[in-house]
Amino acid sequence: MPMVSHCLVSPVFSPSVRILRRGRSYTLGRDPGSDFPLPSEHVSRRHAIVQWVREGEGGQRGEGRFAIRDLGSRNGTRVNGALITEHLLADGDSIWIGPFQLKYRVYTGDIGNLLEEAQSDFSITTDLPRATLEQTPRRGSLGGRFAGGELLEICQLIGLNEKDGVLHVQAGAEQGLLAFRRGQLIRARCGELRGEEAALRLLALTDGYFEFLAGPAGEQECVLAVEGLLMEAARRRDESGGPDLRQAGARPAG
Repeated sequence: MPMVSHCLVSPVFSPSVRILRRGRSYTLGRDPGSDFPLPSEHVSRRHAIVQWVREGEGGQRGEGRFAIRDLGSRNGTRVNGALITEHLLADGDSIWIGPFQLKYRVYTGDIGNLLEEAQSDFSITTDLPRATLEQTPRRGSLGGRFAGGELLEICQLIGLNEKDGVLHVQAGAEQGLLAFRRGQLIRARCGELRGEEAALRLLALTDGYFEFLAGPAGEQECVLAVEGLLMEAARRRDESGGPDLRQAGARPAG
């Protein structure tokens, strides 16, 4: 009998295909201790849970399947475009949690083939609130105003799509830049700060303007993985109380 694998698939994971074990429950959320951490201000600390449930009535146990349940999150959980409280998952279901898209797959065969499929299945995994991202006249650039945690979403987009370019940020007297090569941060400056501390200082900003210029990123001064950096930025926001996105002017995703 061929082996059947239950999987969650997303480029935000490393590797992009994660196998779910029958009988287990998996938490998804902004908390770094989640089974599937999703670093975004639009994701609640404990956002949703994927768990194995038994089917059948009258005490008869069916074969069972995985279900996803929203844990009272602020921005909700969507499956195939619809807000859900709880949903029995089927092969191919598209799950949106904040700016992150995940797919549920029930796969028979070589899991390596699913890994290859995942590389082409996601073109953009972050759905930013486009009302705040206005195209600028300069060719190859994207810019506008950010609010709340949207700067983290912009960096997530750059990292997941392995972009080259320089992100310029200004908020009042604070200004700086983040340079990316193939989605990795290779230079960060904010005033006198350099490297990781400069990047974290910029990512702590909640109201300002940005411009991303796609193209050569320039000289390399550091090498920082974007995913880890965003997790640390989200952790620091949590410890400091973090901004309420509704008061900061950000439009909730979904």
